[in-house]
Order: sequence, then C-alpha cells, then structure tokens
Amino acid sequence: MSVLRFEDRGLLTFERSVDKVVAFDKGEPFKVICCSELTEKAAVLYDAIMRISANKASISNMQAYLETLRFSSPKAPKLPEEAAAAYGAKSDIIISTEDPIDRARATEGYSIKSHLGSPSTLFNMSANSGLIFEVAGCDVERMHRVNAVKSELGLYATIKDCGMRLELVGSKSPAFQDNVSYIDLQMINLISTMLLVRIGYLAPASSQATKSIIKRVAEEAPIPRVRESWYEANMKEFLFDSFAGMTATTPWDGRRRMTGGYIDVGRDGEILFYRARSDDVFSEYLYENTYIDLPSRGVNKDIAHAKALAYLEGRNLTASELNSVLYNKSGKKKAVKSDSGYVFEQDGRYFIAVNFTVRFR
Repeated sequence: MSVLRFEDRGLLTFERSVDKVVAFDKGEPFKVICCSELTEKAAVLYDAIMRISANKASISNMQAYLETLRFSSPKAPKLPEEAAAAYGAKSDIIISTEDPIDRARATEGYSIKSHLGSPSTLFNMSANSGLIFEVAGCDVERMHRVNAVKSELGLYATIKDCGMRLELVGSKSPAFQDNVSYIDLQMINLISTMLLVRIGYLAPASSQATKSIIKRVAEEAPIPRVRESWYEANMKEFLFDSFAGMTATTPWDGRRRMTGGYIDVGRDGEILFYRARSDDVFSEYLYENTYIDLPSRGVNKDIAHAKALAYLEGRNLTASELNSVLYNKSGKKKAVKSDSGYVFEQDGRYFIAVNFTVRFR
C-alpha cells in the first residue's frame, strides 16, 4: 500500500491509490505519479542494469529521475536507530501491506535479494568471522609447501595428504563464538565440521548446498549423544538468526530484530515476495535455498604464497616483490578481505583460518 524511505533530511512516503502513487515529504504531498510511469521506469532501469557496461547513460538518466522524487542517492540511506529497532537493521525497504482477507495493515522491513549480479548473501563474512585450526604436524618447511599451493581446496588437500591434522582452536572473534552460543553451546563445533566438509578435509558433500553439507556433517556425528535431526535444526536456527540480525562481529543478545521477510529479484526481473510469518516455514526456505561459499582470502594469503615460493627457491622475498603483492596496478593497497586460507606460525605452532559466507542459490 505504501513504501517508506528514511532520508537524512526526513521521511519520504509513497502511497498507492488505484492507478497512481502520491509522494509525501514529511507528511506533505509533493508529487503524483501514474503507476504506468513507474512501471516504464522500472523496465528502463532493469534493462540498464543488465547492460550496465554498455549503457551507463541510462543509469545516469534514472538517477536524475529519482532526484525528482527527492532521493539523495539510488541506494537507500542507513536507517535511523529507532527505525532499525522497529523494522530490522538489515531491512532494505519498509513496506506497508494490507492483508487481502481481514484488511489488517502492517508496516514491516524487508531485505532485498537480487540475482541480477553475484548471488546475494545471507551471512556475510568478515576478517573476524573465520575459525582458527591448529595444523598439527606442521613445521616451517611444510608451512611453505602448503602455502605455495595456489588453489584453496588444493591447499587443504596438501595438508591432508601430508598427514597433518586440522584441530579446532576457536573463532577469530570471541563475539562470533558468543553469538552462535545463543543457538547452542555446541554450535561452534557444528560450524567447524561444516567447514571441514566444505573444504574437503573431511569427505565432501554431494554439493555446496547447505542442506547437502549439513547432511554430511550429521554422518560425521562430531557432537556426541545428539540425534541426526539436531544438526539440521540448529543450522536452520543459525540461518534464521543471520536473517534476523546476527552478524559475525557485533555482540548479539539473541533477540531477532526482524519484521517482514525477503523480496527476491530473479534474473529475469520477476519479483517474489516472502513473508516470514512462520519461523519453521521460513527457516526451511532458507535451508533449502542457500549454499556455503568460500570467500576471497585476501592480500595476506597472497603474501604468504609469495614468501612460500621464494623460500622454496632458497631465498627471501625482495621488497619490490612484496610491494607488487601488497598493491594493485593503480597503487592502491589490496584488501585483507576474509584473511583466511594460508598457514601462519605463532610461538612455534602453526595455524590456519577457514572462513565462509552463506549465499542464496
């Protein structure tokens, strides 16, 4: 029935009435737009997004149009603190809907997931979201031989083939381990086994799908005296909590700050509207429609790889070689990103961080 947009300068409301939309700024109407006009603009925008490298002008024209609606930028500004508490900090759009049966109205926040580009994420990684494993049986020579392997899965295969063992130490961020403990005190062990399956250290699952990997985790049975259904149930809790506000680094109190659900934009432009009315039904949807991905490992992995190659050649990495790894062609320092997927030494012991993200299929 209407859409709310919280701009820095105040609240914009776009209210639908049969075949037109009335735009309000702080409660005062300032424009009336035909629905057919908005449909036409949406088609132009969709076409421009799909051909963005060749048609940037259309995006610029669309931005100019949005400015007539008093948008400060195409991307919605960050929600004010009170709105984030009311509608969910992860909400991309605030929508007022009317139930077709009882005509009850509700104003709720929705997260938008788009398939027009890279697959959308449910749980976002950070440099602190990985788990730390000790590489038992490693030494300096083996560390460099492992880091010299270019591919991440090949690196883990080398660890396994050389008879070294990955033993869980804990999460990189205490906040992450504390957060998942709200689900279950054993949740960190479920996640660690999930990662060992995903990277192929344990026998891999049939696919990267969350459901497939958790089924394989249950076969490993890393947690004593729990039923097989425990793994699926707790992974569903993790997915739902990730949707409802839990992150890797911000301390979480277990409260699910969410209201509406998801708006899913297909590659063909089709829009599907999912309302999170039932925890069970929505958790099942998340479980069936996500997969576990390994994020980009970042510049520290590149440094470890370059040092490993130099070591195997019997020399040290030169300053110019290090700079070529640290900076891109434009002179900008490369990002740390997930900061994972390479072996490092600390106080005579050897460790590796394994990181992950959960994406929509």
